[in-house]
Amino acid sequence: MDNLPSQNSSSKTLIIVIITVVVLFGLAGAGCFCLFGSAIFGGLGMAGASEKTYYPECEMVGSSEECKTCCSMRGHSGQAYGNLINDDGKTCGCF
Repeated sequence: MDNLPSQNSSSKTLIIVIITVVVLFGLAGAGCFCLFGSAIFGGLGMAGASEKTYYPECEMVGSSEECKTCCSMRGHSGQAYGNLINDDGKTCGCF
């Protein structure tokens, strides 16, 4: 009977440690999610807000790499590929 209180106490301690570890990992995961999410949306916002030049020849490209090549051939060092970050109806913008 003397062993029961110490086992009960150690069980409670173990449960508290497990809960603490789970909560800390959950908070760390939420922090990473927020950090990466804001970095992605911030990058999209910056690319969407930059002044872009659109060339008819570049609009026919089918990938980001082709957009980059098309813009480089016209003297641009940057490109934005995709509907979300370009003007309506455009898929490849050079800046």
